[in-house]
Amino acid sequence: MRGETFAYWYLRQLGYVFVAKNYTPRGGAKGELDLVGYDGETLAFVEVRTRTLGEQLTALPELSVTSYMQHIVARTA
Repeated sequence: MRGETFAYWYLRQLGYVFVAKNYTPRGGAKGELDLVGYDGETLAFVEVRTRTLGEQLTALPELSVTSYMQHIVARTA
C-alpha cells in the first residue's frame, strides 16, 4: 500500500492524471491494475512493485514482473 501511494504521488508530480486505483474488472475476471492514468494523451496502466529492506535490492523491480503477470495486466487493461 505504501508503494502504491508513493508511486501515485510521484507520478502525479510528473504530470500523470489518474482515473483509477486498484481497478478490478467486473464479472469475476482475474487481474487488478494498481494505477490507471493519463500521461499526456497516453493511457498508462501501472503495476507497482515494492521491495522491503529484507529483500535483495540488487535486481531491478521490473524484473520481478513475470511474463504471466504481464499477460494478466495486459488482459485486464
